[in-house]
Amino acid sequence: MQTKTTTQEGQPLVVEDYPGILKDLGLAFTLSPPYYQVGVPGKVQGWILHLSSIWTRIPGLLDTVVPILKKYSVSFKVVLNQKAAAALCNGEFGYHQQGKVMCIYPPTDDMAAALAQELLEVTKDFSGCNIPTDFCLGGILYTRYGSFGLDVRMDQDGSTVRYIQNANGQLVLDEYHTPFKFPKGVSWPFGSLAEPVEQAPSTFLKDSYKIYSTLKADAKGRVMRSLRMQGLKVGWIVIKEAKHGVFVDLKGRDIRDRLNWQYELLSDLEQKTRVPKVYDYFTENGNAYLAMENIKGKTLELTVGKVFGSTTWRFLENHQKQQLIDDFLKLLRLIEAMHQNGYVHRDINTVNFLKTRKGDLVAIDLELSYSIKRNEPDPPFTVGTPGFISPEQERTEQPETNQDVYSLGATMVKCFANLSSLMYAHNHPDLYEDLHFFIQDERITNLIVSCLSKHPEKRPDVKDLISRLEEVRNSTDAPGQTRPEVNSQVAPVISRLINACATRFFVDQNGIWFSKPPKDESLANQKTEISYSFGLYTGVSGPMYTLAKAKCLGHDIEIAKAVYVQNWKYLNEQFLPSLPNVIPGLYHGAAGVAMTIAKGIQAGLIDLEYESRV
Repeated sequence: MQTKTTTQEGQPLVVEDYPGILKDLGLAFTLSPPYYQVGVPGKVQGWILHLSSIWTRIPGLLDTVVPILKKYSVSFKVVLNQKAAAALCNGEFGYHQQGKVMCIYPPTDDMAAALAQELLEVTKDFSGCNIPTDFCLGGILYTRYGSFGLDVRMDQDGSTVRYIQNANGQLVLDEYHTPFKFPKGVSWPFGSLAEPVEQAPSTFLKDSYKIYSTLKADAKGRVMRSLRMQGLKVGWIVIKEAKHGVFVDLKGRDIRDRLNWQYELLSDLEQKTRVPKVYDYFTENGNAYLAMENIKGKTLELTVGKVFGSTTWRFLENHQKQQLIDDFLKLLRLIEAMHQNGYVHRDINTVNFLKTRKGDLVAIDLELSYSIKRNEPDPPFTVGTPGFISPEQERTEQPETNQDVYSLGATMVKCFANLSSLMYAHNHPDLYEDLHFFIQDERITNLIVSCLSKHPEKRPDVKDLISRLEEVRNSTDAPGQTRPEVNSQVAPVISRLINACATRFFVDQNGIWFSKPPKDESLANQKTEISYSFGLYTGVSGPMYTLAKAKCLGHDIEIAKAVYVQNWKYLNEQFLPSLPNVIPGLYHGAAGVAMTIAKGIQAGLIDLEYESRV
């Protein structure tokens, strides 16, 4: 059966029902987030074939490829849906998983070679992002030697890891090398297609920029400290990279288009407000690069955290309060200048602004900005940083300056309460009371609440924000109000914690709680990447134990019960079968999971007799 993949106008058709495509072809599958798996691999390790694709073309890719895989009777994985596909390509499931929308496990080297030959021919008209851990056989087809997923264990951090046997028969960790590294003692079955040449990354760009270090590396591309050598002009600069095929939208634009827009924006604004000076924009090997001023400083996030330490606004010294207010006033004036020049920033948060050694505040990331005067880009790039964007921006409505005001309010939550704005998402029921508990200054609390209004027309403008905050700045020694008793706050806080466990900010599209990436994942995009683990400390067992404990203490957890059941199913299907290979620890291992299951049984949320009957 062929699935229609374009509209009458020729635009990509968004098809979310990938399981339906598999069912139409008579294939059975199981859930293995972020994939559906068809069949079971015939061996523990070998050459894996990966297919990359921009998410808008995946239905067509499945229509083309799956019948071939069915013919070969080979086990494979398909990404869950279009949302998960976009997340994979954007690096949200880890840099080592980037671009792998299909994973194919040939049982023999001969089949791997034959299948690769056929897949190259039928996928030559498709495009996708680079898969950094693999060798490219051509087009969107990649390969690496590794685990087929039959020997999965847990490490000390509670994350799942895979093992393979090396050339000496020893059990070793299945490591992901970037760039691709040819494994020792393994034959190469794809000689008729390509030779496995390992390419060292170039240290020069455009024959003019010498790369000395990587300041940041994630799925979108690197940020590099480089030496600019053009004639007699030699000096340190920063080069920002945008990789092809990442952050693709319905119009076919990717992160390179965003970087090009940022170049235009900075060129226009560098004489009007404090943004980095730009020197060059160019493309090389399919990727785009922006060369700009090297600004020495710390993010507003780090600056705020250093001032607060572990205390709250109420207990700060006056000079500390004044410093925080002064920094935020600089941010307000920067945004005011952008608004006066016809731009909406659309990604205001404490990470996208640097405080220099001289105390200036610089906007360093403007790729989501929008020109009201020029109505560009059209449509606006989406979406922004969770917890900071307005409800209208989240709904992808036409950009307006009052959407920035909402983001400023969310940023004030961090700057004046030292709290995550994710805690105060849209329509928070007790916003004033919760914020005032930490801030103890009615003027600041009221200011934040007015910015976070769900009614855009009721939000103050930036000029008014500056005026009102300056008044606070000039009277920071005014007495505060008495701090409320903690005990009176406990029950509502537990209730909100239970509610939070069921929100979309903490669960994926299948209702599974996800975690932040491991700290040693140096190539991860820490703001967006997610991972899955089972442990009590960073995995699904933690929220499960918390909800069961709350129920045992008499709290109503009905709103989160469906999510609990889904995660118990995930734990039962994905974790319990691997018990022989799981470390016994409390925080990350089997002991913590056992304690979670015991608490679930005590709370009446887990019925083992029923599970055994099923």
